[in-house]
Amino acid sequence: MKQADCGTAVAGATDAARSAAALILTSPGLSVIQTAITEARKIFARITSYTIYRVALTMNIMFLVVLSSILLNFQPLTAIMIVVMSLLDDLPIMTIAYDNTYVSKKPIRWQMKKILTTSSILGVFAVIQSMLLLFIGYMSVKNPGSISIFQVGNLSQLQTIMFLQLVAGGHLLLFVTRQTRWFFERPFPAPILF
Repeated sequence: MKQADCGTAVAGATDAARSAAALILTSPGLSVIQTAITEARKIFARITSYTIYRVALTMNIMFLVVLSSILLNFQPLTAIMIVVMSLLDDLPIMTIAYDNTYVSKKPIRWQMKKILTTSSILGVFAVIQSMLLLFIGYMSVKNPGSISIFQVGNLSQLQTIMFLQLVAGGHLLLFVTRQTRWFFERPFPAPILF
């Protein structure tokens, strides 16, 4: 057992076998190993979901603030809005730990290129959508008589609209990033995630 990469002692093994083993199974049978692998794959899927979600959401907020400051000379969020938004985004992130996840049949590895590509694509779409909403609202404030999809009275109202869009959009983004397959396929989100 000492020579093995991972010496395993089963339940009921002798004291000598237990002391030489790197892994000691306390329950009878090998189902403990299968359960451990399944739980490890669930944790891995949740970490991947968190990473994609966090990168995409951070891109959206960062690029929205920077681009609107440069292009429109307008701050779409106040400092307090950013702090409150960070707190509101942390609540759904904590529920990822309890979400139902797809368990891969094969061993899985980090595919950072795929994770960064996916999160970047989602982030770019989120930035485009946010900037489009901001631009329409900004033009509505600057040109009140123009025909617009909606009318915004002042820049403070526009900041509120952008805050609500980022919070609601961030929470909905969680449902998109929670698994690598289509979001409406099984396993469905855990009730706590809703």
